Amino acid sequence: MGQVIYVFIMLTNALISIKVAAYFILPNKEEDNCKNMEILTKQVITTYYLSHKCIALITTKEMFQDFNTDLGTSFMQITPQEKCDQGLVDIIAEGFKQNCDGYIVQVEDPLCFLKIWHTSLQMTFHRLNPKFFFLPDCKNKRNHAMEILSAQESDITVNIVVAEIDFNDTNKSKFGLNHHEDWPITLWTNDFSKLASSPRRTKIFVDSWHPIKGFRFNNNIFYDKILNLEGRAMRVATFTYSPYTIVGFIEGIEMRVVLLFCRLYNCTIQIVYDDALWGTIQGNGSGDGILGMVYKDEADVGFGAIYLWIDPASYLDYSATWLYAAVTLLVPKPVPLSGWRVPFLPFDLFMWSAIFLSLAISSIFIYSASWISSRRNHNANGRELEGIKDITLMVLGMYVQQPPSKNLEDNHVSINQIVTSVAISCVLLTSCYSAGLSSHLTVPQFTKPIDTFDELSTSGLYWLAIHEAFVYSLLPVEDEKVQTVAKHFKKLPEKRLLAEAPKQKYGLALERLPAGHFAEQSHFTDEVISNSHVMKENLFGSLLIFALRKGSPFTYRLNKLVNILLSSGIMYYWEGAVSRKFLNTRKQMALMEARNAHSETGPIILKLSHVQGAFIIYGIGLLLAICTIAVEIFLFKKYNTPITIRIYPYTY
Repeated sequence: MGQVIYVFIMLTNALISIKVAAYFILPNKEEDNCKNMEILTKQVITTYYLSHKCIALITTKEMFQDFNTDLGTSFMQITPQEKCDQGLVDIIAEGFKQNCDGYIVQVEDPLCFLKIWHTSLQMTFHRLNPKFFFLPDCKNKRNHAMEILSAQESDITVNIVVAEIDFNDTNKSKFGLNHHEDWPITLWTNDFSKLASSPRRTKIFVDSWHPIKGFRFNNNIFYDKILNLEGRAMRVATFTYSPYTIVGFIEGIEMRVVLLFCRLYNCTIQIVYDDALWGTIQGNGSGDGILGMVYKDEADVGFGAIYLWIDPASYLDYSATWLYAAVTLLVPKPVPLSGWRVPFLPFDLFMWSAIFLSLAISSIFIYSASWISSRRNHNANGRELEGIKDITLMVLGMYVQQPPSKNLEDNHVSINQIVTSVAISCVLLTSCYSAGLSSHLTVPQFTKPIDTFDELSTSGLYWLAIHEAFVYSLLPVEDEKVQTVAKHFKKLPEKRLLAEAPKQKYGLALERLPAGHFAEQSHFTDEVISNSHVMKENLFGSLLIFALRKGSPFTYRLNKLVNILLSSGIMYYWEGAVSRKFLNTRKQMALMEARNAHSETGPIILKLSHVQGAFIIYGIGLLLAICTIAVEIFLFKKYNTPITIRIYPYTY
């Protein structure tokens, strides 16, 4: 009996000791719980933050004064000077440069801090998917879990946890929790399976914590919510741009990527669109179209043949690239050359210049030789050529295979040698000209096609498209030719393009897909394609990407999926499958044939229109001859004075 009493007394003393120790070690007062925040923070950092290069501590002056940061990683401690300190924008932006993507936050207004953080992110080129751990406001005895996790700003990341202290909170039973006082701190995270705008959005319990016992369930408080989105609506900004996206059928090359993503990670697709096509970003929080909706967080991902554009990259995340597409032009097809130009086609401008120069030199040399010979043999019977005009006409006649009209047998031998050499060169040139003229008469001749970027720049041709996105890649380039082409761009709505395209006055932007297909638009009618040809060179090209919000939590998993699809070759297969299903095969074949600028290249029957140049030259010669005769007659009558001859009789 005595032993039983002894054991009972000992157990009673032990319980009293535990109670006393618990009273001194962990009293249930709020201020003591707040002091234990440093213990919790260090445990969270040790468990979840050591892989980060830099951790930012954003706390009030009363907290973490003696916090030991000897944990093998760099720390940046920031103390707000007021409740919503806008001066933190530049400080946090500087932290981005140090790759600070882990945050321990204890401020009076956490929502203001999230907005400031997002503003800082937009100021830099850094892309961070942050990890946030929010602590309660012990100074004002306020918990922020529901306020933070139900707000739009909490969708910045899936890695967000909020700690709560029991400030006599009566809402615990609302979430099915019955905490004992031995677990004074509760950890919550955001319900990422629902959009922040959803009224059903709430906070999710992840674990409880005790300063001595540690975590109650040892759950991973920063678990990857993307692995199971639980039916979350994936907001997709896109429009029908076949074969990339066909909205009405929820189909397309890029649409299949997002469909597969949702199949893997249990989400649904919700298409959002504002009729602004690719859109623009103003950079002040406003924008429209695909880019603008993603920038304003009205869409989770945007796609529709988005290139690696420089300006939007400052405000968005670009996914991993998948294949290469390019933009070229559908330009007016070359037209047959006018017949009056045919006599001049065998030689180019340089050759014609050389011929006329040789005509002048030959005439001058023959005249000089004749003049020198006549002066040396002024008493001889040889005849001097009459003058430079006669010599020029003689040489010109030799160029058209007409022998000299003068009898040169009595001239000096040097003159005959010069004339003979000129005659030989004339025969060779005439033969070459005749052969070239024959080929130009028998094979169709067209105006020079626009096939290269340089030719487009020098042609002055204006080109049209439905949106400025077709010129985004050219605007940052400072090259003069590129800027010339960019200035000749005009944006027209689809209805105007339908009216202007058949006029054959403009080039039309046309996109080549990676596997050789062409993106179709309504203004590419059969008539337009048949009267146009596709440039051989591209205006520009780029790898294709998906656009996501800067720092998006979807970027990592989407990149992994895109890389798998790309390495397996499925993207090429999908292009062919979607093109066969939704593109017009006849138009695709016509566009491929349109890469040949000339539809008729074989021999043709000679027509009067082909030789009208010769008749034009003949007519011009007759007209000049008639005018010359008329002028000579006029001048003769005007300036000729009659001569009176008087005959006197002869007288002896």
